[in-house]
Amino acid sequence: MEEVTRMLQELNTRLQEQEGRTQQLQRENAGLNSELGTLRASQGQTPAQPTRQLVGALVDTRVLGKPDHFSGDATKFADWSFKLKAYMAAIDHRYQSCFAIAESSAAPVLIVNLDPAEAALSTQLYYVLVMLVTETALNKCHNAGINEGFERWRQFVLEWEPRLQTRHVGLLMQVLSYQFDGELSNKLAAFERLITEYERQTTKEIDEDLKIGVAILGMTDTKVKEHLIRNAGRIDTWPKMREEIVEISCTTAYVNSQPLPMQLGATPKGKGKEKGKKRKGPAGEGQREREEPRPRQGQRTVELKPNAEHARWERDVRSRVLLLQEARPRQG
Repeated sequence: MEEVTRMLQELNTRLQEQEGRTQQLQRENAGLNSELGTLRASQGQTPAQPTRQLVGALVDTRVLGKPDHFSGDATKFADWSFKLKAYMAAIDHRYQSCFAIAESSAAPVLIVNLDPAEAALSTQLYYVLVMLVTETALNKCHNAGINEGFERWRQFVLEWEPRLQTRHVGLLMQVLSYQFDGELSNKLAAFERLITEYERQTTKEIDEDLKIGVAILGMTDTKVKEHLIRNAGRIDTWPKMREEIVEISCTTAYVNSQPLPMQLGATPKGKGKEKGKKRKGPAGEGQREREEPRPRQGQRTVELKPNAEHARWERDVRSRVLLLQEARPRQG
């Protein structure tokens, strides 16, 4: 018992010594900070400010720009909501889980039921929505409570992307009746988007054999369809089918971009026809001007310029010819 008492007293003594040392170090630290402040003040320097850190921010949204405005068009809500959720996640990654909770919640998602961090996110989302929506969508924001961003988003999803059985059936019908007409790579991306949307809303996965069958059945190009059918044994998974379609699309685009070879023996337009031009006017109608021979190399050419005597002589000759032509029928 005495041994235990002695050990406790030694431990207490050590603790008191440690506490005294800690207090002494604190006093020394305060003295050094005071001296440092005095030195900076004498040199005219301001104390260094702590750097601000963006909590949860992934990228600088000033570089990305803002999402487009939304007026309440149901056909544009899918693309607009996709961009908006990506924009908000770039601001704070916690929005990803908050959006998922709000969209799957059957009860209102109000600030009073959120923790302070989630309430701040809801407030920020509320003001972003107010600045980006117009017309019908803006009216719905007016009816929502102040700072209730997650509840407003839940109402948007219920209005323009409802999780109804009829909607799920409609999405499945679009998948099954899809047509691969036009540019194959673009149609393939749109087809996979429909599948992703259906699987996201229904939490059901479409079988790979069904995807392959829909792709072959909806292929409007008969040559491509025959190629896929002949190689069905090799293309037995959807990744292989996707790779085959992309390869066909790239090959077709490359072939179409190449210039056509010129046919041998083809005659350019205008060659082989009669030379010379038709004369204009009633006197020369239907006649062709005789092409003047080109002078040989080194041959000197003389340009004849008409004068007054030559023009008078030409008029006299023409008048005599006309008189002879008129006199011949009278003599006959």
